[in-house]
Amino acid sequence: MTPEQGYGNGWAAALHPEDRQRVQSEWAECVQERRSLSSEFRILQPDGVSVWVLGRGVEETDSSGTAVGYIGTIVDISDRKEVEEILRQAKEAAEDSNQAKSTFLANMSHELRTPLHGILSFAQIGERKAMTAPPAKLQSYFQLIDQSGNTLLALLNDLLDLAKLESGKMQFEFQPTDLIPVVGQVVDEFQSVFSERQLTLTSTLPADPISVSLDTIRIQQVVRNLLSNAAKFSPEQGEIDLRVVVEDQRVKLSVRDQGPGIPAQELETVFEKFIQSSATQSGAGGTGLGLAICREIVSAHHGHIWVENRTEGGADFMVEFPLQSASAAENNDPAQIAA
Repeated sequence: MTPEQGYGNGWAAALHPEDRQRVQSEWAECVQERRSLSSEFRILQPDGVSVWVLGRGVEETDSSGTAVGYIGTIVDISDRKEVEEILRQAKEAAEDSNQAKSTFLANMSHELRTPLHGILSFAQIGERKAMTAPPAKLQSYFQLIDQSGNTLLALLNDLLDLAKLESGKMQFEFQPTDLIPVVGQVVDEFQSVFSERQLTLTSTLPADPISVSLDTIRIQQVVRNLLSNAAKFSPEQGEIDLRVVVEDQRVKLSVRDQGPGIPAQELETVFEKFIQSSATQSGAGGTGLGLAICREIVSAHHGHIWVENRTEGGADFMVEFPLQSASAAENNDPAQIAA
C-alpha cells in the first residue's frame, strides 16, 4: 500500500495548507514502517474555517496480512488548543515581564549610583580641601553635590509615585479647574531650560477657559514629563510644539518634537512599567518610569495617553481628557464629567 492509498479519498485535500506537508510526511513514515499514526493538525471545513483535530489511525490488513488501508478517528481538539495558546501567551508575557524587570533593575541601579557617587566624591574632595581650596572652588563642589542630590531625589520620587499608583494609594485632589493656566505655568518654567539647550518651545493655547476636573499637581507632572522627554530626544536648535485643542467634548494636549521618533513596535510598550524605548537605551538616559507614571495619572483622570510618529520626523505625544460638564461646574462637582 502506498501513502497516497492510505490517505483515503479527499482526506488529504482537507488538510490545512500549512500542515499538509508535515502530516503527509508523518503518514508516509507510518505506512513505510507499518505502524499506527497519531498526529495533531488542522483541517479546513467547507466554510474555510480551520479546526484543530487529533487524527489517529491503525493499519488494516486482509486475511493474508497484507496492508489494505488505514482505519482511524478524528477528534476535535480546538478547545484544548485554545487553552494551550492562552497558556503559551501567558508564559511568554511572564517571561517578557521578568526580563523587563531585570533590565529595569540594572538600569535603575546605574541611575541611582551615578548621582550618589557624585555626592560622595565631591563631598570627600571638599572635605580634603576645605582648608586650602578657594571659596569659589568649594562653592562649585557644593553646587555639584546639590545637582546630584536633586537628580537622586527625582529618581526616588518616581519610584515612590509608581509604588503608590500601583497599590492604589496615590491621593488625587480633583477640582474643576481651568486647564490653560495649569499648562501655561509649566511652559513658562521650561522656557529658560529650553533656551539653555538651544531649543525652541512654542505653545498654542486657547484664549477661552477649558474646565476640566483634575489634580493640578499631577497634571503638571505629566506635562513636565512630556516636555522633558521632548527636550531629551530633540536635536540642538530643534523645535518642540505644545498644543491644546477642544474637540467633541474632549480636550487634547499634544507635545511634538523633532527627535528620532519611536520604533513602530514600541509605540505601546513605552508606556509599560519597567519598559524603556530602544532610543533611551542608546544613550539618552532615563529609567523608563516617567511615561508609566504619566499613563497611571492620566487614567485616574478618565483620560488616555498615546504616541504617534510624525511623517516629517519626531514623535507626537498626546493626552486626552473629558471636559467637565456644565452642570458639574455649576454644582462644583469635580466627580461629574462629560461622557
